[in-house]
Amino acid sequence: DIIGGEGIVINAIANGYEAAISIDRYLRGVDLKEDRFFREDLRPAALPKKQIEVTQRRAMPIIPVEERIKSFNECEIGLSEEDAIQEAHRCVLCNMCSNCDLPHELLQESLEKGQKFKCVYGKQSFYDSADKIDYLRVPKTVIGILNQNGIIPVVLEDEKCCGHDNYWTGDMDTFEKLAKYNVHLFKNAGVKTIICNCAEGYYMWKFVYKDLFKENNDFNFEVYHISEYIQKEGLLDDLKLPNSDKILVTYHDPC
Repeated sequence: DIIGGEGIVINAIANGYEAAISIDRYLRGVDLKEDRFFREDLRPAALPKKQIEVTQRRAMPIIPVEERIKSFNECEIGLSEEDAIQEAHRCVLCNMCSNCDLPHELLQESLEKGQKFKCVYGKQSFYDSADKIDYLRVPKTVIGILNQNGIIPVVLEDEKCCGHDNYWTGDMDTFEKLAKYNVHLFKNAGVKTIICNCAEGYYMWKFVYKDLFKENNDFNFEVYHISEYIQKEGLLDDLKLPNSDKILVTYHDPC
């Protein structure tokens, strides 16, 4: 009776959450509005307009209506080669589905005997449009936090991708090759503790790798996500900010 209808499920869930808080406060005799944040009072951070390049989706050519009414031919003609390439570049700018260290073909070659792929951290040279993304920003920040606390981490030059994408797409053969390669590499390097900034890599090392090697003693690493390690070691306890006023902080919960 007190909440208006919403068009999408997530808003209905959010309204239900707010209603539950109100009901709980009412039953406990607590002021419904005291120290409470409302969505309409929250102001999202301004988007960095200068850093956004808006590119329109390439329109799919279709056959004229006059031709369509005379046949059952496919309406969409298909993109030209030039438009298809531009659309692909526009797509991979988001980087969500092209974040592997190397293409599948090169991965297969690198796994053959005698082949060796050198992982260059922060560089993705296979898509021109993806080069606009600063891949080094997060690793540099993580290493900087550790350095600030007197911790000098080691980044292994020949480390390969954890195999997350192969695992989740059912390519278990490639995944197990990558997992065995990485664990062997880390064991030979004398690694005891692994700190991950990648949520996918953390999950694979912490749970999937551990389960894969449970039959032997090859896997005896301590694996932490950087957020866990910061809390465990109190790395930010003495952090001093130049601004004594309230500041806006954003935490991206990895999906």
